[in-house]
Amino acid sequence: MPAPAPRTPSDPRPDAAAVLDTEAVARLVGTRFPQWGGLEVRAVPSAGTDNVMFRLGDDKVVRLPRSAETAAAVVTEQR
Repeated sequence: MPAPAPRTPSDPRPDAAAVLDTEAVARLVGTRFPQWGGLEVRAVPSAGTDNVMFRLGDDKVVRLPRSAETAAAVVTEQR
C-alpha cells in the first residue's frame, strides 16, 4: 500500500488531536475493547508531532496517530 501524500499547511484533512477528544476515544475503546470500556479516559498534554495520547484508567495509554502519514509508520513499528 503506498504511503499517503505528505500534508501541507493548506491540507484540509484535520489533525487527529483536533478531532479526537476523550469522549471519542472512550467510544472507540469501548467498541474495540469492551473489557476496558468503563475505564476513565484523560487527555495527555503533548508537544509530539506523530501521535496524540490519552490515559486509559490508571495503567494504560491509548496512542493514536495524528495523521494518515504517521498512521503508516505504525505498520513499520509493528514489524
